Amino acid sequence: MIQSVLISFVTISLTGGLIHHKQPTIPETSTGAEGTYELVVSAGNNKFNGTLQLALVQERLVGQITLALPGNTINLAIQTEEPTKTLLEFKVSSPATKITATTSGDSIYGVLFLTHGRAFPYTGKKTNQSVNRILKDAFAQLPIYFNHSDYGTAFSTMSINEMYLLMSTYIEDFTNQSIMILEKDSEGWRNANKVSFSGKFSDRSPHCSHDGRWLYFASTRPPIEDGSEEKSYNLWRVSFQDGSFGKPEILADLSSEGNDYQPCVTKKGIYFISDRKGGKGGQDVYFAAYEGNGFGSPVNVSEVNSNSSEISVYVDPGEGIMLLATSSPGDGHQGNDDLYRFTRISEKWTNSINLGSTVNTFANEYGAFLSKDKNTLYYTSDLLPPGKLMSRPFKID
Repeated sequence: MIQSVLISFVTISLTGGLIHHKQPTIPETSTGAEGTYELVVSAGNNKFNGTLQLALVQERLVGQITLALPGNTINLAIQTEEPTKTLLEFKVSSPATKITATTSGDSIYGVLFLTHGRAFPYTGKKTNQSVNRILKDAFAQLPIYFNHSDYGTAFSTMSINEMYLLMSTYIEDFTNQSIMILEKDSEGWRNANKVSFSGKFSDRSPHCSHDGRWLYFASTRPPIEDGSEEKSYNLWRVSFQDGSFGKPEILADLSSEGNDYQPCVTKKGIYFISDRKGGKGGQDVYFAAYEGNGFGSPVNVSEVNSNSSEISVYVDPGEGIMLLATSSPGDGHQGNDDLYRFTRISEKWTNSINLGSTVNTFANEYGAFLSKDKNTLYYTSDLLPPGKLMSRPFKID
């Protein structure tokens, strides 16, 4: 439950308001940034320990920050394509937005930025410990399927004919997303544009229905036109055919006082993620069966939920496979948010299997879905931040 841990971290440090950190004087030169550092992060009157590993991989300075916060340890992936600058500005995995760093001899210092302008200065000293070879290999071998030069990719989906790719994207701040669409031609994906209904409010986690008629998504848009933006996400859908969209409609049967997002429709109903009251953890998987022209009451899918947070859910149309992203530290867990596979036996989801180190890393992997023939796995990873759409062959045992 990485986000809630960081919220606790922020709450501890911001009891007196936002921290406005003045940048230290920048030395004229910066050399020898690669290596392992022991960090101390300042959060108001509190201090937290951590480590930083930096390595030069394919002309990028990449690395891993591990922070020991109260009750949990989190990992952040960082990267910059300008490794020789005096003041380094790193792109960083969610839920941080940016990290600055300056090296001087064996020392490093800078600022860790979270959302809403929250800033936490840190200092560090280089140790004799070498950078983990596995870390370098992980960055060098990423199976990137699509990378937008200006945006991070959060959640993605393909139309049933696999001619349209839709994704929710963000710039630094993961909490503010827009939905984009790309069309396939003989040379690949082209014409990345925002969809006609997105951009004013935060719209995320698009999902194309298996019948090819609808695009489901989550949004903070108001239920009525000209209303105020919602404080939480509701589930919506919009008609979708040949790259054109109708008018979005809210799925009022599924709304709660909490956040409802990451929808996935099957032949039986809809799965989604919610942090509504009465759940098992921070965020849980829910299911609602079709009922008339809408959906029945959502039911907690208790067998897959944990005391931590479930991040995203995908279920194939026939409900034989579930791909679940969770922060729960189960068997084989690799990092922050990992992808797991479940199978359905006797109307229950069972046989939880971590997708392993070829998919999961120390950062965040989530937003998985399968190709129509189920031979290709698509998912988001922010190991090389911001988030990027990955693909790997998928085998059904």
